[in-house]
Amino acid sequence: MIEFSCKCGRRVSIADKFAGRVVTCPGCSARLPVPVPQPDPALAGLVDTTEPAAPDEPAAVPGGSPVEAEILRLLARIERHTYWTRMALWIPVYLALASAVVWAGLRRITE
Repeated sequence: MIEFSCKCGRRVSIADKFAGRVVTCPGCSARLPVPVPQPDPALAGLVDTTEPAAPDEPAAVPGGSPVEAEILRLLARIERHTYWTRMALWIPVYLALASAVVWAGLRRITE
């Protein structure tokens, strides 16, 4: 939880996920920027502050070439998309079933 004070004197307590955003003071309705907590210097060596690699960036392969990293990245993208490709194969089946149900319903209404 991040705690800070408004100009009106009201203490505001908000979840960490709102750090860096703007919130409204519940006391005076003023717009307040939520402060970003600074890491404790005593714990600086214990916390990993490096950013994780983006999913579409080639990851560094120990002892590997950039070509190998690119191949691994493309394989990961293919694995992510195979589920939706398999699901897309069922779309004609669903459409045929839906049209059969509609056709049967229309026949029943017109008879």
